[in-house]
Amino acid sequence: MYDAPSDISLGDFSTLQENMLFSNEPGLYDPENGFGYNHSDCLLVTAKGGVPMGSVPMTREWCFLKI
Repeated sequence: MYDAPSDISLGDFSTLQENMLFSNEPGLYDPENGFGYNHSDCLLVTAKGGVPMGSVPMTREWCFLKI
């Protein structure tokens, strides 16, 4: 059994192991106007790399709102 990190941040050197599942929660917020969006997703660690479990695109075109 291994101790899974509770979070992973820049500069963290924790070893990821196959079948770990992480929440990826980037967000865009405008506190001045009182709104924001957090398009969280889960990421599964596999032998070949990370696999996003959701289907929401994480592209700039999809995430940015033109006002």
